[in-house]
Amino acid sequence: MRLVPQHIDMRGNYPDPMVWNTNIVDEDSGDEVGTLVHETRPAKRTVSLFGGRYKAEFKTAEEYEAFLRGVEAVYNHAFG
Repeated sequence: MRLVPQHIDMRGNYPDPMVWNTNIVDEDSGDEVGTLVHETRPAKRTVSLFGGRYKAEFKTAEEYEAFLRGVEAVYNHAFG
């Protein structure tokens, strides 16, 4: 399993709060396995995987990437 979110550049000066929703795809199978919600105010990212079974909120892209790598590691160890 290799989880890949669509990248969105949230840098910029937005006068109003903005929200972007993107899919998270398992690159090995091509299946959509979750969503990533980006918000500008407050700046946060929310990841939901496998129908909400794994859900967490992060302030930076590095944090949610680390979460995805951790879920991958557990899944690959258990089912790989």
